[in-house]
Amino acid sequence: MNMLNGVLSIEDLAESFHEAKQAEIAAIDHRRMIGRQLETLIAGPAEGTSTHTGSHWKVTVQRKFTRGVDTDALKAKWAELGEAQNAFKWCADLRVAAYKALDDDLKSLADAYIICKPAMTTVDVKAIEDK
Repeated sequence: MNMLNGVLSIEDLAESFHEAKQAEIAAIDHRRMIGRQLETLIAGPAEGTSTHTGSHWKVTVQRKFTRGVDTDALKAKWAELGEAQNAFKWCADLRVAAYKALDDDLKSLADAYIICKPAMTTVDVKAIEDK
């Protein structure tokens, strides 16, 4: 390890980061494999919760579905849905590229309706192959 004034170098930190990331990936893969085995062993409905209580562990398997909406198809048939319309809610999405292309006046107008907060910063470390 190369320390300068008690601080690790970027190269040393990058190597440690890479090693930790590889260990994390391996641990996540291992945990998921065990989870799939538990899911297989604990029978239950296609959607819902099943629990197994043993002598030392309580294991709960929650099976879910992700549901989405084909918005274009829904808009095309909206008038025909009647009471089924109550199953849907509408929310606006920001078209970031179009927003960024607005002139300052229009951007200021749109800003009144936009909630902006910092996202998680990401760090990526990749090995450089020797040539």
